[in-house]
Amino acid sequence: MSSASFSKVPHGNDAVLRLIAGFKLVKAASLLAVTFGAFELVHPSKAQVAREWLYVLQPSHHYLSHALAKILSVKPHTLELVGVATGMYAALFLVEGYGLWRERLWAEYLTTGITLSFIPLEVYELVEKQSVAKIGVIVVNIAIVMYLVLRLRRDHRWPFRR
Repeated sequence: MSSASFSKVPHGNDAVLRLIAGFKLVKAASLLAVTFGAFELVHPSKAQVAREWLYVLQPSHHYLSHALAKILSVKPHTLELVGVATGMYAALFLVEGYGLWRERLWAEYLTTGITLSFIPLEVYELVEKQSVAKIGVIVVNIAIVMYLVLRLRRDHRWPFRR
């Protein structure tokens, strides 16, 4: 398979592919926010400012207040690990989103493989503690994998055929 055939998919402007790309880019942006937030809270002075804001604002929603208090009680080393891990995932989602937006074949393979690899972990998490959000994530990821596999098969590029 030549590099030219591996780089660009023959069909132009696939709206579903763009939607998946946008979804990946939004996930990347969200994870980057978590990454920067985690690294900011590593500094004790910044964590203290966040605690003061939490005290002043006193969020009325119980879950929000509990979540913020829990985040502020995390040790700096753990925050650094969270920052590194979310930064790596953000980079991965940026690569996937960019490649899918540009309709690159390598991005379809990459996204299919990576998304498929997370489904068993997501199912395990769902078994451990059920939630509508977890079910939604699994359904969306299965739909993404199914769409990409069907698209690759339709284009006679699964697995790696010309």
